[in-house]
Order: sequence, then structure tokens, then C-alpha cells
Amino acid sequence: MTWRAHRVEASIDDYGTGSSSLAYLRDLPVQELKMDRSFVSTLLTDERNRMIVHTTTQLAHALGLRLVAEGIEDAATATEIATMGVDVFQGYHFSRPIPATDVAPWVRRWNDQRIVSTPAPRAPSR
Repeated sequence: MTWRAHRVEASIDDYGTGSSSLAYLRDLPVQELKMDRSFVSTLLTDERNRMIVHTTTQLAHALGLRLVAEGIEDAATATEIATMGVDVFQGYHFSRPIPATDVAPWVRRWNDQRIVSTPAPRAPSR
């Protein structure tokens, strides 16, 4: 049985920094790219970073991959990322890291608040 039959997926984390390479997109059986926060967190003030995130989104989608934007710290960045068509948002604007036992209650609060169109709940401070 293959890893796909087990519904295991792989992601390239911190894409765009360190030793990540375009060859990984060609050679590895991944389903997701996680765009490094160093590009995302400054896209409102750095046009070059905005273009890098925008074109990486297009590249990921052209290759049939999900794109995760790391480092979304405020509503304005979340709004801009949404207009680019990024698939998954990650950052302190939505939640700080929380223990696994707090995830289900956080999701329930988030869903309840989404229904009344308010901002996502903050994760508990640790």
C-alpha cells in the first residue's frame, strides 16, 4: 500500500528560504507549499515580497498544490492574502500556538463567531 493510499500528504515548509529549491517542486511528491513568513509578514510594505507571494501562489496552483501563507499577523495582511487566492492562512492574527486539547473548543468558538461575522477568536495565552 502506498503513502497516498494512507492519505498521507507532504508539505515543503518555509518555502523560499534556506535550502528550499524549485527542484523540490519537480522532484518531491508534495501537495502543499508553506510560504515563509519573511515574505508574507511584510507584503504590505515591500512590493517585491508582495510580488513573490503573488507569483508563488500562481505557481503553486499551476502545479496543483495548496499554498499556506505563514506569518499573518493582522487583518490587513489577511485581506491582501485573500485577494491573492492563497489557500490556507497561518499566523498570530488567528491564533497563537495552543495545546491539542484546546483546538476543538477554539474551532467551535471560531465557527460560532464566524456566523455573526466577527473576527476569529484569539487562542488562550500560554
